[in-house]
Amino acid sequence: MKKYTIRTITIALAIFLSLFGTNVANATNSLYSIVVKTPDSSNVYFVQDGVRHQYPNKLIYNTWFPDFSNIFTIPTVRLRKTTWGVPMLPYPGSYMVKFGNTNNKVYDVVGNETLKEIESSVEAQTLYGDDWMSKIIFLPGYYASYYTVVSK
Repeated sequence: MKKYTIRTITIALAIFLSLFGTNVANATNSLYSIVVKTPDSSNVYFVQDGVRHQYPNKLIYNTWFPDFSNIFTIPTVRLRKTTWGVPMLPYPGSYMVKFGNTNNKVYDVVGNETLKEIESSVEAQTLYGDDWMSKIIFLPGYYASYYTVVSK
């Protein structure tokens, strides 16, 4: 059993290194995506094509991944070579979002950087069930400018 586990890990590592090169930090500038953090910070980022998108909080991160086992630690200097992108939203269909105290609007996450306004509590209940109010993540008001709102 132990040989099988070691063999599996070795094969997976070989595949990973063949995709990203021997230096994991170089993956932040590749066409691949990777989830990273630096040794001196607890912030976690999704990096794709040289652009980093911060997960604003653990709740949003956990809509994408069940745990932190997929995070690679890279040098801070390497992360600084990436450009800032918009913060990550919850995984589509997992939670709704509301931005600060700027308005009473609640949005459904329908895609990458794309939101749709929830028109009524009936619609929210239809999409998220009877406990729909517990499925709202509050984000700072200025985050609203990062995303596109689409109509039905």
